Amino acid sequence: MTSRIWSKKETQGVIKQLRDAGYLVNKTNGTYKIVDDKTEKTLFRAMAGARGYLVYFSPEIMGDAT
Repeated sequence: MTSRIWSKKETQGVIKQLRDAGYLVNKTNGTYKIVDDKTEKTLFRAMAGARGYLVYFSPEIMGDAT
């Protein structure tokens, strides 16, 4: 897992792109999460913070965009 702090605009843009790519993004208590249905492994998680979002993602979901 890779972690980053992203702005709200950047995070929302990535979430939109992931949805457009066919991923089911679950939102619970302000946390966005994508879980692989087959392996039940978390592929993406974004939690709102004071200065943006703390984002964790698996390299296979984002490619080399780290």
